[in-house]
Formats: sequence, structure tokens, C-alpha cells
Amino acid sequence: VHRDSGSGPFRGADPIVATHGAFLVPNPATVSAPLYDERFEHDACGVGFVADGGGRSAGRVLDLALAGLASLGHRGAFAADGESSDGAGVALPLERPILERLAAGLPIEPRPGDVGVLSVFLAPDPTQNARERRTVERALAAEGLPRPLWRDTPIRVSALGQQAAETVPAAAHALVLRPANVRPPAFELALVCARRRIEAAARREPARGRHIRYLSVTSASARTIAYKGLVAGNRLGAFFPDLAAPLPSSYAIFHQRYATNTTPTWRLAQPFSLIAHNGEINTVRGNREQVRGRTADLAGSAARRLLAAGPLLSPDGSDSMSLDEAAEALTAMGRSLEWTIRHLIPAAIGAGPDGRHQPRPLEASPLLAPWDGPAAIVFGDGQRVGALVDRNGLRPAAFAITADGVVAVASEAGAVPITAAETVKRGRLGPGEMLIVEPGSRSIRTEARHERRNRMPRLRQAIRTHHDRPGEDAPPAARTPAQLRYLAGLDAERARVDIRTMVLEAHEPLWSMGDDTPTPARARIDRTVGDHLRQSFAQVTNPAIDPERERIVMDLTVDLGRRTSLLGGRRGGARVIRLEGPIVADFAGLLRTFGDGCNDQARRACIRPLDATWDRVAGETGLAEALDRLTREALAAARGGRARLFVISDRGFSARRLPIPSVLAVGAVHTALTEAGLRGRCDIAVEAADLLDVHSVAMALAVGASAAHPWLAIELARETAGSRGAEDLAPEDAAGNLMKALDAGLRKVLARMGISTAASYIGGCLFEVLDLAPDVLERCFPSAPAWPGAVGLADLAGRQLRRAVAAEAIAPDLPLNRMPDPGLTRFRKDGELHLYAPPIVGQIQGLADRELPTDDVLAGYRAGLSRERVLIRDELRLRKGPTAGDGATVTIDVDEVEPIERIVRRFVTSAMSVGALSPEAHQAVTIGIQRAGGAANTGEGGEDPAWYQPGPDGERRDAQIKQVASARFGVTATYLARAEQLEIKIAQGSKPGEGGQLPGRKATEYIASLRRASPGQSLISPPPHHDIYSIEDLAQLIADLRAINPGARIGVKLVATRGIGTIAAGVAKAGADYIHVAGHSGGTGASPLSSIKHAGVPWELGLAEVHQTLLRNGLRDRVVVRADGGLQTGRDLLVAALLGAEEFGFGTAALVALGCDMARQCHLDTCPTGIATQRADLRAKFTGTPERVERFARALAQDLRRELASIGARSVGEVVGQAWRLETIRGRSAHGLKPLVEGAEWHVDPGRARANSSPGRRHRTSRTAW
Repeated sequence: VHRDSGSGPFRGADPIVATHGAFLVPNPATVSAPLYDERFEHDACGVGFVADGGGRSAGRVLDLALAGLASLGHRGAFAADGESSDGAGVALPLERPILERLAAGLPIEPRPGDVGVLSVFLAPDPTQNARERRTVERALAAEGLPRPLWRDTPIRVSALGQQAAETVPAAAHALVLRPANVRPPAFELALVCARRRIEAAARREPARGRHIRYLSVTSASARTIAYKGLVAGNRLGAFFPDLAAPLPSSYAIFHQRYATNTTPTWRLAQPFSLIAHNGEINTVRGNREQVRGRTADLAGSAARRLLAAGPLLSPDGSDSMSLDEAAEALTAMGRSLEWTIRHLIPAAIGAGPDGRHQPRPLEASPLLAPWDGPAAIVFGDGQRVGALVDRNGLRPAAFAITADGVVAVASEAGAVPITAAETVKRGRLGPGEMLIVEPGSRSIRTEARHERRNRMPRLRQAIRTHHDRPGEDAPPAARTPAQLRYLAGLDAERARVDIRTMVLEAHEPLWSMGDDTPTPARARIDRTVGDHLRQSFAQVTNPAIDPERERIVMDLTVDLGRRTSLLGGRRGGARVIRLEGPIVADFAGLLRTFGDGCNDQARRACIRPLDATWDRVAGETGLAEALDRLTREALAAARGGRARLFVISDRGFSARRLPIPSVLAVGAVHTALTEAGLRGRCDIAVEAADLLDVHSVAMALAVGASAAHPWLAIELARETAGSRGAEDLAPEDAAGNLMKALDAGLRKVLARMGISTAASYIGGCLFEVLDLAPDVLERCFPSAPAWPGAVGLADLAGRQLRRAVAAEAIAPDLPLNRMPDPGLTRFRKDGELHLYAPPIVGQIQGLADRELPTDDVLAGYRAGLSRERVLIRDELRLRKGPTAGDGATVTIDVDEVEPIERIVRRFVTSAMSVGALSPEAHQAVTIGIQRAGGAANTGEGGEDPAWYQPGPDGERRDAQIKQVASARFGVTATYLARAEQLEIKIAQGSKPGEGGQLPGRKATEYIASLRRASPGQSLISPPPHHDIYSIEDLAQLIADLRAINPGARIGVKLVATRGIGTIAAGVAKAGADYIHVAGHSGGTGASPLSSIKHAGVPWELGLAEVHQTLLRNGLRDRVVVRADGGLQTGRDLLVAALLGAEEFGFGTAALVALGCDMARQCHLDTCPTGIATQRADLRAKFTGTPERVERFARALAQDLRRELASIGARSVGEVVGQAWRLETIRGRSAHGLKPLVEGAEWHVDPGRARANSSPGRRHRTSRTAW
């Protein structure tokens, strides 16, 4: 209904006019999507402000701001109905003109500073509305404030879209008079505390009606007021009549939201209390944990009052809301807003605001680690307004200043309609640069210099820098026996592939062909705990950054020690030392430096060792008991007040006392200290034997260690010096190379997530957990997103006990190359299972050798590929379908199923570039799959223009799908114009968060000419597209590609991970025609081994989440979903279809069909079959033909026909998304897979499918189109 007139909260009623054609958008709350997680909500927006810096133009400010907001509409997004905005709003200082408008008809004197205003959203139901008003009044009373005067905020629902109108709350203002005995700062604090009490009460209130939470506070202040909602920016003024002109204001902040999660809510629209934010805080998970871990800091009465009002950061807020609440908490303690913003988002240590190197960097306060990520922040507190760009400058903020002193800042130049004639200065804020306007003093400045002088000394801690010198660490007294090395996690493969490569080459090892081993819970070989932790990575909304090209902003420095109290109060003996990086070689030197900061009496107590070993005799319960002991000791020491640094060490481990895995030991202590609010008092350092590669070190930091000492790895590095192949390498140089490799690898891990500061990574749990049970998660990784599993602490202890038994058979002096080899990277008959083991390779090639195989041949093929339950899809089985009268499952004859030719149209070969492949292999794959009826993908290396000419028989020789990757290798106008599909590669399954790599030895003159590069030069694509730093940038690229080639389908390639559903929803809203979901097992020609092994998850998990999330938000009919990652049989394809895939990709399988023998030497340019090499002598050995790829594709299509017939389905299209046909197999490893099959069924709406199609486009975006 409209609420445009009348009195009371439900003034007048008019019917909503239906404007959305023949379809209705589903209410997301009513659609089952078990895998959807609101923690992965993302924002990408348009933001800005207009301020009267000259004191003469207050009457223009709001009109200009609303015009600027309307101009940024394309930077926002709309829900599935096409009209409901993701949110827009403005924030104004609470000055006399707006106060007079609010107080009209009320017995109140509108004096600024004496009246506080709470803008609240309330339930439309009268009973619930009255109850929520009482909640507001109780919160005010609890803070000693009088009962408010209520004013119903006029709104016009006719300005909203259908979806927003269905959820529109009632809006009201609660006007509160400042008590005479309360000073203005205390009054503001009371209003802040009241707001937090209201929000806490709203979270406790059970959802009613349509499961929508209405009660929320838009703003609560005597200084500012906000108007916002799920309304388009160009309709905000129409929705809120309060904003009607004339309304003079000294400044106005505006914000247009693009909610990637696509289920925007009224309370998450912006601006918030102090800020409006365009971008993402990539480190928000860790930032939240840091704040939570500081709640027991010594604090004054104001801080205790704030803590009593509710959590410092809302548990259900977006990243922008958390940043706002952190800023609000700090400013409530008396710190200025601009100082707070600068120290939450500091400039890069090695760069000035203009991005250039500065020799004397601004020293950021160690109060909190930076809130890092691409961000343009606009902030205002009623007296001043400003803007800040992140340290990388990854979000735009253009400004213009007029002769009258009007200052306009916006995400795009020209958004605010200021004429060129009145403009005296224009520009853009550079990386880390801040612009501040104080209308009251008519001040316009670019940095808060006076604030640094006045405020910084009060928070300055005693900071000394420790310089780590790998050559000065004392060598061990004796070599660690081989059986203890094995017990710590070392094996022949890790020593050979990881340690030796880092020592000799000073970088982590490169590898190829992806990870085709089982997930850790399903593995045949016992895996380390770290293998359950998958590194987080950025894609689309928060781009990865380039750790080498952008080295100036990468910062590995960390502070170690006790921090200053977060909320003020007594300092409590804060002392920190600054490390050049968190990975430390000279650990003894570090402890000496730290001890020097303690007085003589406290020196022994301030560094507290914690023994990270457990008694083998205790059996499978011993590990849990040891973790309990660690946390008890840590909490007792922290509460005692003397301990400042915990050193978690496994130095004392033996055959009887087993080492606690470092990620469990550190995670348990960090979690316990954080839960108790004591993390700021005591820091954590770890020295552990299992820190043997980049991933293990990164995970130790991610779970909470501020410093890590890989003592066994350093011992092995020193031992390598002087050995065969390292005859001229000194021990100190070997250790130095190891540290360089670990540092470089850590920078890559940070950059993969779009993070540039190690301090922000520490304790952030920036990984996802695979297969671990809740008891492990809650104790050690409570803030990490997880795919449910059943591997508990007893199971992990059992793995260590089995390894201890195996270690007994190892001689103390056994050479490294004679130790057991698990075969995790290269197949070994007695090692780990591989999806492309030699017998399976033989089966695939046998299938490719035959014309259309018979049922018996296909049965033999399936039998040859049969395996234990090692993949997720192996633990899903088909439910019994519809039954006939005799109870038998209804099946149909294979001849009744759609023909092979229609099924193969859904097949594509995954992107494999010419360069990674030899030209002959690339052509064979392309011609073979397209001859079968599918589509080939160029990969990111471009194509030979000679292939644009048809073959002798008129057959097309170039790929139908042209990939557009970050380096744009080979992308020309002709290349784009010839495409039937254009694929934007955001991420790749084997190395998400990184760009493609082509070793220099493969960059021949021919390959270099196709890529417009120099021969012999390694070609490494940047991790991000340098024109895609946000979802709106992606939408722009999609629009540009569509303008170049209107007939092409345009898709976006993503990698499966927790939260991919929210990314996919944003991509759908950006206008993509298809979304490619790649599994973690995807192949590659060259990639760092840690990326292959430790990033991304199986496609089954990502595909199910994408399908469910799109369906939940009414977006599923807009896009086709494609999946790839080790698909080998018709059953694999059927499972993918049931989970939501309409198209299927083949990469490694196509190469194996062509003749690949999985030698895994692609990165070395030594492929023995001539497929993945550019060497002429090896290319001469290539025997593959297009016919082999064609036959393999047709055989898989026939196998899929058989699977469809067995469940009574006549086409692929009719089973897409019917996950109800699947059920989980009983077994511990299948625990937690039910959410994959419990989502709502997809009922296609042909009307909407047609409505979302554009004339003249080859548009296949729903099952009906097939």
C-alpha cells in the first residue's frame, strides 16, 4: 500500500500497481537455499558528498547531492523485479532547517545540539509497531534519557519497486531532548548506546510474519540524520518528502548500493551513522575478531557503558556496517572522526598520498590492524565531512571545487552537476589520500596534520624494530632424527618438491595439471590438518592484487606485544616491537629483543612458553586434552596480567610426546583469548616443526600467530647447503633463500585475497574449512566459513598415532630421498589416489579410440573408472524415481532420450591457451569438440589469425569461445568479433586469485607474436583485470563486449568457494549470459604448487551454492550455469545437472583423450607426448587427432543418455536443478552434504526467461531455451 497521507503510522492506503509483467519475484525468505550464507554479503556502490566550504551555498547542497545520487544509478543494482533498488540514501548534519521541519507541530525548540533524533524503521503491523516503539523507549530510559516525542516519517511507497514495496517498513523519528545536566558529548554517547541497545533487542526478537526483521535504527544522533531505504537514487527525494526543497544544509553525503548478495535489506542501506562506503573490507573477518578480542582491555567509564549496551560490532552486519561501528566506538571515546578513519584505513607505509615513495612514512598507530581492501569512504560527523581512498587507490573518488567553495566528491567525475564555468579545481583522490571540509570554519584541506600532532602522542606506544637475520640464528646442536622429522610431517616428496626448491631457487615450487586427489577426509593417505584449510581468494567484487607489480603497497611488517587499550583508559603497560615480517629465522634474537622491553623483574614472566606436545599414551583423546591444557594455561597467564607474549613451541616433541599441529595449537589459544577479550593483552608466537611450506606458515598466521618460526624447515635448508646441486650454497644463504621464498609466498597469499598488509591477515581465519567436524571448528577456527564435515579431534589424533607407529620403522639417519613418499603431487602406486592415474588414462584413451561405443563398452569404461568414495559426487546417489504399479522404478528406453547431437551442444572444452598447448594440440581440441557439436575455448593466449580461414572442407578452425583474461593477450577487434561466446576469466580452478603463467621457455617467437609479447619472456598475467575492481566495473566490461559483438553470449568464469553464490548473483545482475563454475581440481600449464593444492573447493559444492542462491533471489532464469572439474562419466554429468549445471566443461579429460599421459611436466616444456610443449622435437611426437576428442565427447553424451533413461528423463533440460533426485550415502565422510540436495526445485518461468532476453542476441539463459 501507499502511505502518503493521513495520520498515524499507517496513513492512507492505495493499492500497489503491478508493473512487472506476468511473473512474480519470489520472496527470498520462502525459498530453500541451505548453502546461502549472509556472511558473504558484498557491497559495491556509488558514493559521494557535496559540502558548502565557502559558507554561501547551503541552499544548493542537497539538490546537488540528490542529482549526484541519481547520476550514480548505474553503479547500483536492482533486485529481480528490475525496479527495487539495492539501497540509496543521504546523510545530513542535524542543523536548524532540518530540525525545524522535524519538530513542526511538536512542543520542542529545534536548537541544534539540544535535540537528538533517532530515525527508526518499525513493523507495519500496528501491534508489533507499538511493541517496537516501547523497545526504543526502554533503551533510551536505560541511558538516562527522557521519553521521546514521536513523529511518523512521511514516505511514498509508490516510489518503490514491487519487491521493496512488499517489505517496506513504517518509518518514524523519535526526538529526544538533551537533559540539562548532560553535556553534548555525553548526550551523543547516550544516543549511541541507546541505538546499540535497540539493535541488540531487535536481534533477540524472534522473526514474525514473513520472516522479516523490521526494527532497526537508521541514525541516532544530535549531530547527523540519515534518510535511506531500498529506493532508487533518483526516487529518494520522492520517497522521503522531508527532503523536498528548499532545505539548506552545510553538507550532504549520498550513497547508491550494489548489493552483490542480491537480498538487500532496509537496515543495510547506507549511509550509516558516520560513513558511506564504496568497496569491500577484505579483512573484515579478522578486524571483527580483533575488536572482539579487545573487549577486556582496561577502559574508562564511557567505554564500560558502551560495552554494556551491546557488542561493539553487530554480528549480523555487512562489512561497511562493521567499519562504521568501529569508527563510532572510537569516536565515542573522544577521538576525532578524521583521526579514527585515518588509523583504521592508513596509507601505505612506503607510499605518500599520491602513491609515490616517501622516505619518512606516516607511522600508523598499532591500535588496530588496518581495515584493508578496496574502499572509497565518505564520512561526516555534523561538523566536518570528508573522503578517503584506500592505500591501493582501487576505488575512484573524483572531486571538484567551485569559486564559491562548493566541494563535490563522487565515485565518478561529473556525477554532481557543477558547471565548468564555476569550477576552479578538479582532480581525483590518490591512494591513501584524504580530503576534509569543515563548513563552519570554511576550511578545505587534504590531510589532518594538526590532528596527528595533537592526538598521536597520547596513543604512541614504545615501538622498537627487530631486524631478522637468517644467517645469525644459532644452528641446532644436533640433527633431528629422521623418524622425528617424519613424525612432524616431513616426507620425501615435501623435502624434494617444497624445501629443496625454495632453498635452491628462493621461490615456492611451480607445478602443473591441477590437483586430482581426494579431499582430506576421503583420502587414502592420512593428511595434515592444514590440508583441510583452503586459502580464501578474491573474485569480482574484491579483486586480487598483484604482489610484485604493486610491491609498494605490500606490507609484511607486524607488531608483536601488548597493545594499547582499544577504548582508552589506562595504558596498562603497552609494549610492542615491530617485525619486518611475521616469518622469523632468528627466533632467539627476537625473544631477546622482546625481553629487553620488559623490566628486569617482569622479564621472565612477560614471555610465557606453552608446550605444544601431547602424550601418546593418552590415545585418541590426548589431542583434545592437550588443547584444553594449552587454553587453560594461556587464560590463567593472561588474566594474571604479567604475560605479554605466548611462545607456542613443539621443540620438546619426541616419539612419546607427539607435536600438536601448529594450526590447532595457535587456533585454540587465539580463540580462547579472543572469546575472553584478552587478545590485546597477550600476543602469540609459534615455533613449530610442521611449518614446512608457504601454506602451513600462512595458515599458522591466519589462525592467530603474529610471528612464526619454521625451525625444522630452516634446519633442512642449512642441511641442503653443500649437497649435490647446492655445492656453492652456504648454510646462511640457504636459510636466507628459504625465508625469501616464504615471504614471497606469503605476499602472494595475501594478494590472492586482495590484502596488502600482513597485520590484517593475522587471526582473520581467511580460509575455508573442508571436512572438519564442529568440535574442531568451534575450538580452533570459529570465525572461518566451513563446509560441514565429520573429522574430529579424535580422528586427527588417530592420524598422528598411526604416523607415530610408521615412524618407528624409520632409521634415525635415513636420507631425505629415502623417506616415505605419499604421492600427493605425482602418482605413485602405493601413494594417494589420483583421478587421472595411469589405468584411468588408459580407459579414457581407449574410449577415444572407438567409434560410438556399445553399451558393453561403456559398461567396461565405467567399471574401469570405478573407485572408492573419494569425491563428493561419489557420496551422492540417485533416489528411486517414480514407480510403476509393481513398485519398480520407471525407466525409459535410451532411444526415447534426446539425441547425442543435442546433448553435445552443452559441452565445451575448458580454456587452454595456445602457448600452454602446442599449436597442433590446440587445433585438435578445437576442431574435435566443435565437430562433435560443442564449443572450444581459446584460453587467454589469443589465436593465430590464420585459423580464421576455414579448412579445406569448409570446417571452422578457430574456437567459438574467445576468452578475455586479465592480461588481454591476443585480444583484438577481429578476435572479439568472431566469437560466438565471450568469456571473462576472473579466476581459474588451479590458481584462483592469480593470473595465468607461461614460462619464458615456452614463449617462442610464434607464441610471442600471438600474445604481442617478446620471445623468451615469462608471461605472467596480473591477478586482477586492471579495469575490473568492482562488480560495477564488470558490468561495464560486459556492456562493452556486448557493444563490440552484440550476437555473442557473454559469460564469467568463477572458481568454487564458500560464498560463490553471492558473487554469482552479482554477476547475474551485471548482465552476464552464463556463469562458469570451475572446481579446484582444474588443470593448468603452470601454477605455484600451494595454489594448486590449497585454494578452491570441489565444483559440487560451488555449483550447488550458485544454483540455490540464484534461485533464492529470482535470478536463476537469467543465466546459464556451466560446471567443470574432472568430469569423466555420464553419471558425473547427471549429478552436475541435478545440482544446477546446464553446460559442462572438459579440460584435462579432453587432453587425455588426445593422448596426454599426465607426466605433469607442462611447466617444464618437456611434455613427452607433444601436447603441452613448444619444443619442435617434442611436438613432432604428437599423434593426437580431432577425431579422438570428437569420439570421446560423443561417448560421454551416450553415457549420459543411458543415465537419463535410467531415471525416466527424456532430456537434460528437464532434470537441471532437480537436486531432490539425489540423496547422501550413509557414512561419516558424507556428513554435511545434505544441504547440497535440499534446495528448492527450479520451476522455470518462460515469461521471465523471454523478458530477460534481448532481441538479436544468441541467448540461451534458461532450460526452456534448450
